[in-house]
Amino acid sequence: MRRQVTEPESSGTRPRRRAPLPGPVTIALTTWLLGTAAALTLVAWADSNPFHMNGHLAPLGAGGLLALGAATAAAVLATLNTRYPKVAAVVDRMGGYREVVCAAGAGLFASWMALLLAAALNGTPHGFAGLVGDMGRMVALTTKMADSPWSADGIVGGLPSEYPLLYPLLAGGAANLLGEPAWTIVGRAEVIATSLSMVITYLMWRRLVSPIAALAIAASLLAVFGDPRKPYEVVTLAMLVPWALATFCDPPRGRYRWWAAGIVGGLMVATYQGFLMYAAPGLAVLLVLAVRRGGDLKAALLRYAGVAAVAFAVASFYLVPYLWRTLTQGGGQRVSDLYVANALTENWLPFTEITPIGLLELTGLAGLVLFSGTVWWARPMLVIVIGTYVYRLVGLVSFLTSGHTMFSHYTVKVVGVTLAAAGVLTLMEVGPRLVAFVSRHAVPRRVGAAALVVFLLWTGYRYWEWAMPTGEQRNTAAPIAGGQRTLGTDYATLAHSEPLPFGGLPRFAPETRFRGYFPAGPVVEEVRARLGKDARPTTLSYDERLFSYYPWPGYVPPDRMATNTLARWDDREAELRRLAAVDDPQEFARRSEATRFGRIDVFVLKNQDGAWRFREVAFRPEQFRSSAFDVVHLANATVVAIRIS
Repeated sequence: MRRQVTEPESSGTRPRRRAPLPGPVTIALTTWLLGTAAALTLVAWADSNPFHMNGHLAPLGAGGLLALGAATAAAVLATLNTRYPKVAAVVDRMGGYREVVCAAGAGLFASWMALLLAAALNGTPHGFAGLVGDMGRMVALTTKMADSPWSADGIVGGLPSEYPLLYPLLAGGAANLLGEPAWTIVGRAEVIATSLSMVITYLMWRRLVSPIAALAIAASLLAVFGDPRKPYEVVTLAMLVPWALATFCDPPRGRYRWWAAGIVGGLMVATYQGFLMYAAPGLAVLLVLAVRRGGDLKAALLRYAGVAAVAFAVASFYLVPYLWRTLTQGGGQRVSDLYVANALTENWLPFTEITPIGLLELTGLAGLVLFSGTVWWARPMLVIVIGTYVYRLVGLVSFLTSGHTMFSHYTVKVVGVTLAAAGVLTLMEVGPRLVAFVSRHAVPRRVGAAALVVFLLWTGYRYWEWAMPTGEQRNTAAPIAGGQRTLGTDYATLAHSEPLPFGGLPRFAPETRFRGYFPAGPVVEEVRARLGKDARPTTLSYDERLFSYYPWPGYVPPDRMATNTLARWDDREAELRRLAAVDDPQEFARRSEATRFGRIDVFVLKNQDGAWRFREVAFRPEQFRSSAFDVVHLANATVVAIRIS
């Protein structure tokens, strides 16, 4: 007979440790990672044409099946949680039923976003909008970061980047790990980063509010601004308001520690610093109020000095090179904010539009005013909204007096996201009481969950409508007709109609072409045939797509109002005009080798109206008729003059 051994009863006996269970952060991130991997695999396996009906509808069908499966799983978990105490104990250790369901819901919705965006881009190596405008320059910056991780402008050689570097640095690093050209990685980076923004929004807000409210706010971000061309902006916008509340205010679960607030702030600066700038007046007021409220002035000042120091340290890889160059060699010429966007006259009051998201924003504005003295989040969010409008007014004055917009049209995104989040919190505050008052009965606990499900389904449907390609250029509202209302064109179609560097189009390109071919590949081949395969000549190119594909240093970008301040675009263009006035070919060769801003090794010009042009600067064929240059004529009236001696 086996002898039984019993534990002695002693106060010193250690209780058995329970294995740790995943919390909301782990649940949301794990669900997103697994769901996104499955989504991308499914899109690659199906390989559907997004312009055909089956490919166009596939993401919607997948979303419907996912919603049905998630609802079934939630119902099963609710039943098990109610009937089986052991299951309930496990669920409680994971944070509770609502916590588990909402965290998993955030991850699943975000992974469906990845499926949708990947399906929209299936068949093209380009990202949304192809290489049009800002996207071409972001791809060029990614190409530079893949070539070298040190700060560099996307086009102009020898300059540090003025644009934040974290996103192109990560995308360029991924390109190197995968062994693929950087320009083919950007589309996948857009898919992953845009979908991740929803998980980040949920987790940052979950620290401040209930799970249902956090999930609804995450969906509202997509409704206001979910532009997949610029996921670095979407992610930063997602972080702004919850970071401000957790850094400068006193939420129920406490503020961020100073170092945590600094890390998040530094990541925002390194990803996209613009929204911090547009909200700066409101953030400054919150800082003053936080210092005054703390009582201990020295401790408060030390806390926020620490926040600033950590933020600077985190973003130093981007900030230090730019600031050092600015301080040692002058501030340059700021021309990028001379661009006059239509949004300067639009979207001043986004909450006045009679759309679901506009009504949500209006509800949020009402809640911020009504609850500013009673609910902890109302006053600081109202301060952020007012401060952002102050910035926009200052930008308006700047535009009227100097032509510089200060990018103030971007402020509508901050206003829209803040008011939409406030709308969710206002409904959570007054909704149950209002329904109970009208119906004279207690509100069932499932009403809030049902409303959340409807909002998620509506958001997903409208985002599907916007994201999938149509095969034609069209004016379109933003994803949900809220926040930034006018996005301009069908970005997925532009991705499919962007010509490839050696000619041809992506597999599912529509019949109508919206972009002329620029022979970037042949240009590089001709140059390398003469200068060697490792040549990195300083190039003047009429089309900046050359720099999107290859990390060559450029002399000056073709687009004046998208130029690094340190590049001094106007001075460089004036130097080109002086160069174009030189008649003697030998003198032209000598001067072009020693301009004020360095040598020009390769001229890539447009043969138009009897001249070889870079924008309005007209060079003449006779200027290149010396032994210093070898001239090649390529497709689409492209002329390449290569310095060979």
